[in-house]
Formats: sequence, structure tokens, C-alpha cells
Amino acid sequence: MRTRDQAVPPGEWHDPALRAALDQVVALSHENAVLGRHLAGVQARAAQQAADHAAALAAMRRQLTRLRAAALRHAIEAQALRDALRHLPVAITTGPARPVATTQIPSGPRHELP
Repeated sequence: MRTRDQAVPPGEWHDPALRAALDQVVALSHENAVLGRHLAGVQARAAQQAADHAAALAAMRRQLTRLRAAALRHAIEAQALRDALRHLPVAITTGPARPVATTQIPSGPRHELP
């Protein structure tokens, strides 16, 4: 960048309007540099936030998939228990000669029926 002394020929500095205009250009150039650095910082923070939000969203999607799978497993287990419960009165009235249940009761933690 040219300095004020290089931009104006010698002897022209006695014009106060020219001196004020050049001083204003120098001040604006400095302010532009400050604002440029500030903008770069803001853009870097925005990019970091976007990356953080994308990572959080991906983690939430993975968690949603796991929770959906668990809900499906529980629904299947509940249906199997309902089926076993539906066959229970038949098994009780017919005696031990017939199978107690035609459906395998899943192993694992017991849940209350709805």
C-alpha cells in the first residue's frame, strides 16, 4: 500500500482538503482491515458451529435408529407374550397331554402386559 507521502507529490500537502481526504482513506483502510479480521473470526466460529451441529445431528440420528430398533424388539416380544397368553387357557383346560404353548416365550426381562 502506498503511504500518504508517496500518493501526493511534494508541495501539495498544503491543501487541507486533500490532506483530510487522504487521512480518511488511511483510516478507512485500517478499519477495513479490522473488520476483515473480525469477519474471518465470525466465519470460523460459524463454520465450527455448523460442524458441531452436524455431528450432534448425526449422533441423534444414530440414537433414533437404536431406539427404534429397541422399540421394535419390545413390540415383537410383547406380541409373542400376548400370543403365549392367548394359548394359555387352552393348555390349562386340556391338561398336560397337549403342549402348553405353541409359541416360544422369549427369554429376557419380564414386562407387564398392557
